[in-house]
Amino acid sequence: MVLIFGENGTGKSTIVDAIECVGSGSTAFLDDWKLGKGKRKESFIPTLGKSLADVKIELEFGDQTYNATLDAKGIKLCNTSDRPNTKVLRRKSLQAFIDADPAQRYKEVASFLDIPQIETSETTLRQAYKEAKDKFEFATKANTQALETLQGLWEAEGGPGLSENQSAEAWARNQANTPLDALETDLAKLKLGVKRVEELVFSIHGYEQANAQVIQAQENLQQAENEIAALESDEAQSNAQLVTLLQDAKSYLSKTPDTICPVCEQTEIEPVNLVQRLDRRIAGMDELKQANDKKVLAQKHQQNKSTLLQPAVENLLKQAVAAQEHFTQDFPKLESIQNIKEDKSEQALQVALTLHSNLASRQAELQTQLNSTQKQCHTLTSIKQLV
Repeated sequence: MVLIFGENGTGKSTIVDAIECVGSGSTAFLDDWKLGKGKRKESFIPTLGKSLADVKIELEFGDQTYNATLDAKGIKLCNTSDRPNTKVLRRKSLQAFIDADPAQRYKEVASFLDIPQIETSETTLRQAYKEAKDKFEFATKANTQALETLQGLWEAEGGPGLSENQSAEAWARNQANTPLDALETDLAKLKLGVKRVEELVFSIHGYEQANAQVIQAQENLQQAENEIAALESDEAQSNAQLVTLLQDAKSYLSKTPDTICPVCEQTEIEPVNLVQRLDRRIAGMDELKQANDKKVLAQKHQQNKSTLLQPAVENLLKQAVAAQEHFTQDFPKLESIQNIKEDKSEQALQVALTLHSNLASRQAELQTQLNSTQKQCHTLTSIKQLV
């Protein structure tokens, strides 16, 4: 605060008027002057004997200088930036404030006090304080939790460095400097290896199932052929062939009831009667017919299963090639399935079965390595995040 004091008439109010005028261009100090109508109050500002051009105000504020001059039209301010804002409480305003009723006093000073902006500033500051406090409390809680988690990880690892009085945080910061690239590369390789073995094992199961069905179909066919052989003698052999012939003749005559024998093309026949006779003869050879039907069905079944075996073999060889290429350093003595699977499929199949036997025995070991490496990656990643 600056206090200006002096005798009456020494210019105290003039100094205040000049500060207000150069600060905002206000001439509110003229409001108390009583002059005649049609005269500008500004023309009476100069001291007696001086002109309007003689009036000049200069204010040094901070590192800036602000000027104001006077002409016939009023106060002229300079263009200096960041002009200070001045407000003056005059004796008349103060007296009105003192004399006013309590409810009216705010109106007397409202132009000097920007209450809404003050309230807004207070609200903003209060909110900023709350947000800063919440962030600090959250960060403190997160820091405490991170230290507790690191302590648990450190103890789970057996408290390494305990003899040197190393803390969990110091151990974690040292671990956080460990690069993850090599570990992630090993993890990706192990994941692919386990996947290759699983796919190979799955394809082996598919092949074994399809092959077992083919073998069973072949056994059923052989059993049907053996049953026919047991029923047939030299004479029965011709009877077995005759059954097939009679069945075909019956089928033909039922669909095409010709009245001329289709074989000699001369003899007249009665198709309906002939079909009935064929039924009686076929019924008399029923046991042989059933055996023959069983053989035909077994042949079709065997052909279907053989057809399904081929894609199972191809899938097995495909998965075996992928597995062999991934584990190429582990089985250098095995012949390349890729090179022989086209021309030597049987040999390629044997190599694939050998490869499966070797890899299946290591499946549990590979899974253990994968789990261990994955755990290392997760632990190290957690440590880096916690630190």
